[in-house]
Amino acid sequence: MHQLTCNGVLEGIRICRKGFPNRMVYPDFKHRYMILAPNEMKSEPDDRKAAKLCLEKVALDPEWYRIGHTKARNI
Repeated sequence: MHQLTCNGVLEGIRICRKGFPNRMVYPDFKHRYMILAPNEMKSEPDDRKAAKLCLEKVALDPEWYRIGHTKARNI
């Protein structure tokens, strides 16, 4: 149990159980949260920039989210 707590597994499970995604691709974010900043997100063709504009518009604390790339797996 201590290892799961230290690795953040339990926190990830808590987040998922409450229905929040811990990772989301930009087009899905834009589609799901368009209602929060419709003008900004419709006018921005780049999904990543649209996500950033949306989070800034709702004045969400930057410590609560991260915008970045996922790790690519070479198979």
